[in-house]
Amino acid sequence: MDGRGPWRAAPAARRRQGNGAQGLSANHLDHGSRSGFPSTHAAVMSTAVGFMAVAIPVWSLIAAMATVTLCTSWARVHAGAHFPSDVLAGLVGGAALGALVALQLI
Repeated sequence: MDGRGPWRAAPAARRRQGNGAQGLSANHLDHGSRSGFPSTHAAVMSTAVGFMAVAIPVWSLIAAMATVTLCTSWARVHAGAHFPSDVLAGLVGGAALGALVALQLI
């Protein structure tokens, strides 16, 4: 062990995280330049769930999609990419948008 390698870069990487991103856990991801509010992952996935709940109410499929959506949302918080409020806003906003679009199309 000569002191060089990826294990030496970890403290420096933690200092560089910046961008106002101080989530609930250590950040395991690089942050982009834009804000994380709302969570785009949560918004897009919950838009699909909201749309399906109104347009094609096959509840077993919706339950499976909702489970994947919630697991992905939790993973974004756990990875340090978002605060829970970022994910919650994405989930609520996306589901509402999906349902509204489905209602307009029916």
